[in-house]
Amino acid sequence: MLRFGGVAATVLAAVFSVDMSAALAWEGDRPSLARWLIPEAISAKFETWLGRDEVGFNLLDETVGFNFLDQTVGLNIFDETIGTSDPDPHDALPEFNFRMNYLFHSGFDLWRHGAFTHAGVVWSPQGLDREGFALKLVFGGGAYGYRSGALNDAYVIGRQLSASIMPGWRFVRNGWIVSVFAGLDLQAHKLWPDDPSAGLRGSYTGMRAAFELWHSPTPQTMIAADASVSSIGPSYSARAAFGWTFFRLFYIGPEVQGFAADNNYKQIRGGMHLTSFKTKMTEEWSLGLGAARDSDARSSLYARFGYLIKR
Repeated sequence: MLRFGGVAATVLAAVFSVDMSAALAWEGDRPSLARWLIPEAISAKFETWLGRDEVGFNLLDETVGFNFLDQTVGLNIFDETIGTSDPDPHDALPEFNFRMNYLFHSGFDLWRHGAFTHAGVVWSPQGLDREGFALKLVFGGGAYGYRSGALNDAYVIGRQLSASIMPGWRFVRNGWIVSVFAGLDLQAHKLWPDDPSAGLRGSYTGMRAAFELWHSPTPQTMIAADASVSSIGPSYSARAAFGWTFFRLFYIGPEVQGFAADNNYKQIRGGMHLTSFKTKMTEEWSLGLGAARDSDARSSLYARFGYLIKR
């Protein structure tokens, strides 16, 4: 039995690349992963596990723990039916408290009369899927075009650069994950040609508040929303989306979005989104496609792309 337990432990350690010096403890008085691999403990553990199939490393059945062949509870190698797909599934794994503290995100928006891009990071010292303090830094920039009545209907190109640093708090309650932030906002606006009727021209310092929401009402559905408003302008952006799992690969469904930079430019849009397409356990991609209409009553298609990685 000891020999079999040693072989099985070696295989499991190789599969999951266990770092013995960093092995994470079970909750309460349950032993750490490192203690599982101590020869004296292996025999008793495997005698228990092989005698029944409710808990532990279950390689052949369909119950709890590390399930390699089916799609049930715990860490599922081939599926994601438990926990939240976004922002993090690891809260469903009390045995292995993998704690990721950084979320790096980036993306861009394209439509007929403009384009924007952004990048940023969220730092959560207690873990991305845990309730507690979070710090968000966001950088963005882009260009847009509109017609100005003050310039005899001349076509104006506007450029916007922005940076925000916002401390906040993440709330985790019964499957709801809500993050709220507030902090400093910096913006710089430039217009060609200069439009005296525009509300935003030059550099500004103000305050920005934001919130993000994620909820999975069922294992097959998701609800997401986010909004941000700045005292500069004021300017704002907001988005809401609903989705269903598609072959358990990603979520797909409708979305609506709107944003404005004071009276310089405004846009509303509606379309379809693809969210939480994971190429790795810590990487996600998103996409949005649909129709947009702006403050000049112009319609066009839009495309939105996003990428995030957790560390």
